Amino acid sequence: MPRELRRSGLRYYICEVCGFAYLERAQARACEEFCTRYHGCSIDITQHAVEVPKSRRGRRVKHG
Repeated sequence: MPRELRRSGLRYYICEVCGFAYLERAQARACEEFCTRYHGCSIDITQHAVEVPKSRRGRRVKHG
């Protein structure tokens, strides 16, 4: 279940597996499901992320 975070008046939903942040809970949930199933991120999902975790900046995203 994505973690909810409120910052600067906005609500973000964080994928608990990879840490990408989304404005929509459904996108964060889809990200978590993909990350858990395939042990990596989907570029089709993460392109909707509004924040990238610091640990992943500059790293290649696994296509799936």
